[in-house]
Amino acid sequence: MSTTAYINTAMKHTILQYNTDGFHHGSDYFNTVTTNVDYALFQRLPIEDELSGPNIAEIHLERSISRSQYCSYIGITRFNGKSKFESCESFDLPSSDLARATKDDTQGSKALCTRIDKIQYCSVLPTFPNGFEGGSITSNDTLKDIEFLLNKLKHHNCIIAGDFHHKPGDFPELDNLIKESGFTSYLDQYDTFHHPEGNTFNLDRMISNISGLSVSNISVHQPTVPSKHLAITYDVTY
Repeated sequence: MSTTAYINTAMKHTILQYNTDGFHHGSDYFNTVTTNVDYALFQRLPIEDELSGPNIAEIHLERSISRSQYCSYIGITRFNGKSKFESCESFDLPSSDLARATKDDTQGSKALCTRIDKIQYCSVLPTFPNGFEGGSITSNDTLKDIEFLLNKLKHHNCIIAGDFHHKPGDFPELDNLIKESGFTSYLDQYDTFHHPEGNTFNLDRMISNISGLSVSNISVHQPTVPSKHLAITYDVTY
C-alpha cells in the first residue's frame, strides 16, 4: 500500500530555494532571485535582518543548529498575496550535537517545515562531512539526518528542499534512501554549485512524495561571478 496521501485541488506556486552561503552573492542578486516568487526555502542565512523587504509577508526562521550561537539560519518565507502558513514546526536532526561541537557557522542539523495548502514545505540543512578539515563527521551522519526527516514526513504530502551535500550518484545510500522512502528527486540534472576549482555539479535537491507533482520552469540563477551555491526557482503544480 502506498504511504503517499492524495489531494484533490490543483495548486501552482513558484518556489525559490537558495543556500545563501552567508549572503555570498550580495543584495542585488538576492533581490533579483526573490522577485516574482510565491514562497522561498532558505539555508545559511547569516542574520535574521537579511529577510526584510516590501514584498515579504511572513517569515519563519530558526538557527541551523539548535542552542548554537555560531550557526546561520534556515528559513521559509511567504510573499505578499500568497496563502498564509497554516502551521510551523522544526526538527532537530540526529547529528545536531556533532554539528554544534564544530562551532562552524556553515554547519547545520535542522529542518523547518510549514504547511501551505495541505502540503508540508520543508527547508533542511543536514550536517555535512568535515573529514577534509580534520573533523569526524561523515557521510553516514548526513544520511542519518535525512533518514530521520524522511521518516517524519513520508506519510504526508511534502516538498523538501535543501543542500544534501552529495552529488546525485556519488552516495548510493542516499539516493536509495530517497527512492525507498517514496520520494522523487527533481533537480539532479541541474548544476547548482560552483566549486572553487571551477567544476559545477548539483548539491541542492528538491524531493517530494506528491503523486502527480509537476515541476516546471526550472532556472538556476547565475550571478556575475558564479561561485558556491546558486539560487534555483521552479513552478510546482499539484
